[in-house]
Amino acid sequence: MKELLWGKGDGNTGPKHPSRTMDPDLPSLPHTTKSDYFNWICLGLALVLMGLAPSGESFWIDEANSAIMAMQPHLNGWWHAVNQVASDVQMSPYFFQLWVWEKLFGAAEWTLRCNNLPWILLGIGAWFVALPRPLKGTFALLCGVSPFLWYYASEIRPYAMLFGASSLMFASLYGWATAGPSKGRFLGLGLGGLMAIGASAAALPWVALTFALFAMLLWRSQPDRSYWGLGLVLAIPATGLTALYLWSFTQGNRASSPEPSSIGSLLFVPYELLGFTGLGPGRLEMRSLGIGTLKHYLPQLGLLAFGLGAAFWAAFSTAKERIGSRKVLGLVLLAFLPALAVVLLGLKSGLRTTGRHFTPALGLILPVLAFGMGQLWRRKWAGRVTLLVLVICLLGSSIQIRVSARHRKENYRGAARIARQELDAGRKVWWVADSCGASYYGVPTSELPADGSVQLVHNAIETVKAPPDVVILSRVDVYDANHVVTQMLAQYKFRLKTSLQSFTIWEKP
Repeated sequence: MKELLWGKGDGNTGPKHPSRTMDPDLPSLPHTTKSDYFNWICLGLALVLMGLAPSGESFWIDEANSAIMAMQPHLNGWWHAVNQVASDVQMSPYFFQLWVWEKLFGAAEWTLRCNNLPWILLGIGAWFVALPRPLKGTFALLCGVSPFLWYYASEIRPYAMLFGASSLMFASLYGWATAGPSKGRFLGLGLGGLMAIGASAAALPWVALTFALFAMLLWRSQPDRSYWGLGLVLAIPATGLTALYLWSFTQGNRASSPEPSSIGSLLFVPYELLGFTGLGPGRLEMRSLGIGTLKHYLPQLGLLAFGLGAAFWAAFSTAKERIGSRKVLGLVLLAFLPALAVVLLGLKSGLRTTGRHFTPALGLILPVLAFGMGQLWRRKWAGRVTLLVLVICLLGSSIQIRVSARHRKENYRGAARIARQELDAGRKVWWVADSCGASYYGVPTSELPADGSVQLVHNAIETVKAPPDVVILSRVDVYDANHVVTQMLAQYKFRLKTSLQSFTIWEKP
């Protein structure tokens, strides 16, 4: 590992003052260097950029579900809400910490999304401490412009927690391997793994691989016995959570998906993780027009692909020179094992696997990419121009995610406002959309027709005999899979009143 970062020989290939974290026998550095100032500036810039990521736009389906859980006034109500969707039990620790956050800071959209920031900062901080001096600033800057982190910093789902926890776990393992045993690294490894499992059952393959590698390191380093008591304290809840998740999975409790995994959906995993999302089409455009819509965005997507390819190639070629191609290939294949396990689980369960299910991989990809970016900087003007292009593309992708209309999520806030207005006007309204979205935005609903409330209509199976005055319709594939409502709209010649993001509002003539 040291050879990979510093090179072989007398050290002239490496930095003049390597970081102490790389070797505990190195003399301490008595003064701050220019590199330190650069690193701290990059870290501060990354924190500022990530602080801009959370938005106050409308919640979409899954976010509204999370918000309703967080808003429960008592713990028993929270647990009942978690059990409304069976697969959510597999993320119950995440929902619990979100419930606590809501009690401290409130339930507004922006406030709940800010719950992501401490977790993302945990991941950045863990690697910032563990990495050698030449990589600290580059890594921090890379995190600050990561479109994937920007996307999930503005969504109240467990993926920011998953990134932070898994990064703490990986960084602690890396520190143990390069700088030797310490209780801090042991605790970071254990807590990171425990919190990663608590965020999502998708973390289990990554945690299993990490602790298998740690077991080999532990066998070689032979730390004192005081570690075992701490390890037991962490292992008990981790074992309990793992058993709960495996039991839940065997009971058939898993996330619902309108379509299973395919080669096309799996190809979009690196598309999301590596930051192409903001430069390409939005989710709704992609869903309706298919992969062909990418052709309209090829120039910017190609530019980012060029920059990423150059950085990864610089990392690969440098690593090959320092430790050999066999070791590099072995590390790459080792890192792919958990990803393969997630893919196979997705195929078996029928769940459409997307980039967010591979969130822990980002905690490995970003340090490698930072290493490649550092190598590009050393290659004079051509490498530095490529590096600048890469950073600009990533930042541009992140900004597009934040401000572009094509990347907006379902507008439940606007649809709820229309539903309340129509209801106040005495009209009969159908809500063919998510019930949690209606509940969060204050729409009174009922399963059956009732005065003073909007009727919830989810995948009706019978022919409609008494149509409503207004239909608020969201995703047909999810909420009208039997096409009963769409057929009614055609039969009674409903006209389109207005459209919102992922919503159409229809009224009877």
